[in-house]
Amino acid sequence: VDKDYIIDIFGGCNRSGTWQVAREIRMFCLFGGNELDFTNARFSHPVTRIKVFSLFGGSSIYVPENLNVHSKAFCIFGGIGNDANSIHVPQGPTLVIEGFIIFSGIGIKIRRTLKERFMEFADGLKRLLS
Repeated sequence: VDKDYIIDIFGGCNRSGTWQVAREIRMFCLFGGNELDFTNARFSHPVTRIKVFSLFGGSSIYVPENLNVHSKAFCIFGGIGNDANSIHVPQGPTLVIEGFIIFSGIGIKIRRTLKERFMEFADGLKRLLS
């Protein structure tokens, strides 16, 4: 898949689960919002670009820990909150977010799988009991 389009006008969408990520995702939000979950997504390209235009909208993007994320958007009365890795993770795909964000916001957060959360809990419990 080369291009994918997400258009939200006075509405929203949610994409999660296992899905094939396109080389480029064009996202248009006008008084709407969406949620993209890349936790179980399959990346077939080393670099994926999200080209966004958001006016009075909002987006939540969830990424796994092994994904490099770079945000290069131009923001007016809005912003991008990036809690993901911005440094190079070897053998990890890269997600580049670029475009215009006006009176809007994009939140990028790390989402761990259930297995990763369980292993972190078990390690903490082991440290506590040792």
